[in-house]
Amino acid sequence: MAVTESSKVSVLRLKFAVGETSGGDIKYKRKDIKNVKADATKEDVYAVGKALSDLLETKADVIAKVDEADLEKSM
Repeated sequence: MAVTESSKVSVLRLKFAVGETSGGDIKYKRKDIKNVKADATKEDVYAVGKALSDLLETKADVIAKVDEADLEKSM
């Protein structure tokens, strides 16, 4: 079965550690910046995420680029 990918969208995600869960895992809060160009390089996305993090009182613990796409069965 062939599957095609369409409607690719990218998101810049900043994650901030805000405490611990009852199980001892790190609990995160996240901020998503949508409509990032799908062809933006990881270096560019990281640089923008780092610059935004540096402007905030609480620094981001994780900077990520999340790519989302719709999957469709090809005929």
